[in-house]
Formats: sequence, C-alpha cells, structure tokens
Amino acid sequence: MISSTVDAMPRPLTPFHLAIPVHDLAAARAFYGVLLGCAEGRSAGRWVDFEFFGHQLVCHVADDMRPAPVHNPVDGHDVPVPHFGVVLQLPDWHALAKNRGCKEQGSECTFSIRRLGSRAAWATCRI
Repeated sequence: MISSTVDAMPRPLTPFHLAIPVHDLAAARAFYGVLLGCAEGRSAGRWVDFEFFGHQLVCHVADDMRPAPVHNPVDGHDVPVPHFGVVLQLPDWHALAKNRGCKEQGSECTFSIRRLGSRAAWATCRI
C-alpha cells in the first residue's frame, strides 16, 4: 500500500551532481573552497569538483558561455535566474556567515529574512 499522508516519513535526500560553467578556476576555488569552505575533490586543467554540503558540484571552464542576465521578482526581491543554493538550519546559516567573514549588507554577502514569524519564513545570503 502506498500512502500519501502528511505524516508519512519524508524520503531521504540523495546527493546530486551539478556541473556549472565558470570563467576562472582560481576564482571558483576561492569562492567555493575558501569562502564557503567546500572541500576540493578531483580536478584537471579545465574543471574542479567540490563537496558542496553533501553534494557534488563541478566547475567547468566555459570561455564563451555568458548567459544574459535574467531576474524575477520574488517577495519584493530581484532574484537572479538561474541560481542554486543549499538549505541549512538557521543556526548553521548564522555559523556559515560568521565563519566566512560575511557582514550584513557587506560587499561579500547580503542577508535577508523573509516572512519572519510564519511557517514560510526563510533566511537568504546572496553572495
């Protein structure tokens, strides 16, 4: 029997693999490795793997790939498309921001908490 009740146990998350274009491997290493603290895995001259919060992120040099900037309004914020991120518990989110030297509305990170006090509340850090 298959049940679809709200009380059903959630399916365990499995790691995903995401390959993204970058223009500079040194900058990707500085951002993902140093700023976010992601461990570096395998690499070659034009790509590098990172352990991205339990997932595999691969940065590939793509010299000619420059997507046109696209943004959509979400809750009064101009959200870039495409984008991706990691979902953290709020204490982990604060620890990551504190440990990586991010400052509120600083040049490296912009923090916001949306829908505070509701079940739909979430905090973001745009870097």
